[in-house]
Amino acid sequence: MITTLVVGWGEMGNIALSTTFGSGLKDEEYAEYHILRKKASTMDELQLEKFQSLIRTNFSKYKKFTVLSVGSGEGDFDRDFIKSIASRIDRYVCIEPLKEHLGPLKANLLKVLSEDQIEIHQTTAEDFYTDRKFDIIHNVHVLHWIKNPVGFLKKLESYLSKGGLNITVLQSESGMPRLYSKLKPTSKGSLTAEKLLLGMRKEGITHYRIDYVPSELDVTSIANRQVKGKKILEFVISAKLTNAQFFQAVPLVLELAEIRKNKTVISEPFAFVVNERKPFNWYLYKQSLAEIFGKLVNLPFWIPDRSTF
Repeated sequence: MITTLVVGWGEMGNIALSTTFGSGLKDEEYAEYHILRKKASTMDELQLEKFQSLIRTNFSKYKKFTVLSVGSGEGDFDRDFIKSIASRIDRYVCIEPLKEHLGPLKANLLKVLSEDQIEIHQTTAEDFYTDRKFDIIHNVHVLHWIKNPVGFLKKLESYLSKGGLNITVLQSESGMPRLYSKLKPTSKGSLTAEKLLLGMRKEGITHYRIDYVPSELDVTSIANRQVKGKKILEFVISAKLTNAQFFQAVPLVLELAEIRKNKTVISEPFAFVVNERKPFNWYLYKQSLAEIFGKLVNLPFWIPDRSTF
């Protein structure tokens, strides 16, 4: 049931909003609105660049990868991500619970990999278990659907190979949550990177960091009160709006917007939560080799003490 918006003026003259919106989006609406939201944002391109940067700075250029993708959806991101490292993929494993996504997901993967390189599991992330180890595990805007995100990240980390990367992409507090708090002031808000890191710290997990990535959402269609803008806003808040609700919500959106290059945009920085890998110390490696070589040269019949290795 949809409750009518209650709109009033606060002490500072800003519109205050208190509402319970309608039901969530249907699957076909979600798919359509998701495409509109992606096209209106710079997030996808910058997200891919960040993934590529993490791989360059954490792995040898000759490294072959086994990858676990959690919540792959229709595989749009996976396809683009794989393109940049396709020659280095040994195995690409996807977890996706929705049956209707499996066909498009497989089709996207087969555009960049052979069938014997891919593996798709139709299951929820929580119900997935494996004995394998992966070099890269990633979940992109998925973790907010998980009931126990910190516990789930621990589970994913148990699947990491030595030196592997566990990458979570989430909204940051300075991004879309600012809009949620205006449109849904009584809501506790969704999971953000900052909330996740705080929860991890409380459980003694201290080897993760946040890397912020700037991004912006074009809300010109919202400012102009177009049908496309209404669909984008409904996707952002995951709820249906009546026309009256949409028109009354527009001023709240515009409070966060600015004009850039004839477009009305909202800054929506997002965040990568990544485990800290211990860098390989070449100095200590060379030093240990020198010590071992020196012992072998000076002591021809020296039998190494295993405790020194």
